[in-house]
Amino acid sequence: MLVAALFALSGCDTGAGFPEDQRMEGPFEITGEWQRIEFDRPLRINREGSQGFHFEVDETRYRPNRHFDVEDRPNQANLRRNDGVLVKPEVVLIGDNGERVELRAVMNIHLYAGGLTVGFAMYEDHFSPSPPFPDRITAFRAVEVRSNEPFTAEYFRWRMDNHPDHHRCGGRRCTWLDKLFR
Repeated sequence: MLVAALFALSGCDTGAGFPEDQRMEGPFEITGEWQRIEFDRPLRINREGSQGFHFEVDETRYRPNRHFDVEDRPNQANLRRNDGVLVKPEVVLIGDNGERVELRAVMNIHLYAGGLTVGFAMYEDHFSPSPPFPDRITAFRAVEVRSNEPFTAEYFRWRMDNHPDHHRCGGRRCTWLDKLFR
């Protein structure tokens, strides 16, 4: 009984994550023309860690480019279709003040439930620190996207990619109880 009460008080649940994490349902048809997509809820910035904007694509149709050309560093996190064509999306987030923030493809994540993501952020590579989003922006209200080749993004995800609590608390914000016993 006491264990159940402590578990409930700790805030532990199967919906691990951060309050800023958000999923925007698609599908989104990305083409060669710039298109602006307004968010129903603004994407809030958490300045304690780094956040990324992700596209999920059908992993049966795409692979990370790094599997094909390890030397092509600028395109390692972009996609390669099964027919060998390189797909290079471009992403610009629009701040609540109208300021534009260009992101670059920096990572791929294979999802447990199937699917592959292309993650976009402001940093150059995993060896460089991520610069913070401009202080003048507290949230992003829209995204502008295009690609050299058309593709479908099943959904967009705004997620905390790195945070001090990630390793201490299994990928979610630590609760007061976690901090007490860790």
